Amino acid sequence: MAGDWQQGKFTIPTFKDWVPHNVKFLMLILFAFCFQMAGGVYLGSINQMTGGCSLMQEEVMFAAYSSFIGLTVTFPLLFRIKFRFKSRNIIMFAALILAFCNIITMNSSNPLLLCIAGFVAGSCRLIGTFECMSTLQGKLAPNYDQTIFFCVLFCIILTAIQLSGVATVYMDIYYNWRYMHLMTMGTMLGVTLCALLFMKDIRLMEIMPFKGIDWSGMVLWSIFLLSGSFTVLFGKHFEWFDSAYIRIGTTVCALSFVLAIRQMLSAAQPFFDPELFGYKCLWIACGLITAMVLMLATPKAIEGAMTGGILKYGNESTMSINWTVVTGGVLGSLNAFYWLARKRVRYKWMILLGFGCLTGYQAVMYFTIDPRMTLEMF
Repeated sequence: MAGDWQQGKFTIPTFKDWVPHNVKFLMLILFAFCFQMAGGVYLGSINQMTGGCSLMQEEVMFAAYSSFIGLTVTFPLLFRIKFRFKSRNIIMFAALILAFCNIITMNSSNPLLLCIAGFVAGSCRLIGTFECMSTLQGKLAPNYDQTIFFCVLFCIILTAIQLSGVATVYMDIYYNWRYMHLMTMGTMLGVTLCALLFMKDIRLMEIMPFKGIDWSGMVLWSIFLLSGSFTVLFGKHFEWFDSAYIRIGTTVCALSFVLAIRQMLSAAQPFFDPELFGYKCLWIACGLITAMVLMLATPKAIEGAMTGGILKYGNESTMSINWTVVTGGVLGSLNAFYWLARKRVRYKWMILLGFGCLTGYQAVMYFTIDPRMTLEMF
């Protein structure tokens, strides 16, 4: 039975037969959007969370970073999870665990528990999104053409992330910061209920056991990333190496990195294959991503300081800028679809266009930023 559903006309056999095909498609897109909007800790309510739970800002940031780290280290396991469990079960359990993590983060003031919940939430967020989008890959990427698939995927990711921040701020202004967690719990329970009612409890592929996974490597890489994030985030608060906490964090980070490299080179099936680092394109991609991240940090560093610290705009006014970011994400995805999927332009030209837009943004900000700027100018 495995693979039969991908032959001929595209179908989604994981849904019950009486569900219309277009409804199946839209439901999976909606599921993926809900997973991307969900999270363990929402940085838009960081000030309210620190005050309401008597936490330091660094502790809340570390919990949020733990979510990103959980997402990162889970990525190599996605296909193993997909081939091991049924599609309906993956979506249901990912949604339920995300809802449970939000119960913890909205009620707990224990930093360690918040970090664990954030780590698990990041993992489940990626697992749920991957299961939905990989099921639609045959529809969005016919003949293994990934251009349409990635345009849709990034449109969902970019819009969901920005709308999550907008929703968090509006919930805090008109209700309470905990209402964002309640909304996430509601959407996750809705996803669970829809999966239970509309999806079949069937398996489309042969079971692939979890044998051969380098769990030790996964733990070591997780410790390396978590300890490194701890050192960077809490360094200023603890006055760097004057504090035993930072010295311990640095030592753990260095030691875990060495052990992770040793495990990678000695394990029969390492968590990260050493051959991966031999590809030239990997280092080029890492360099481009690093440059992009540095250039994208400007909106947070300069716009946030300008709108909040100098112009004294409230959270609602500042967050309204995100609506233009959402519009830009949608238009950018449509632009990528037109040039990559329709016109078959080479990727390097789209990369140059993207970095050209980022450079143009930096130039505009440099030449126009002024204490007399209005919100519309942003």
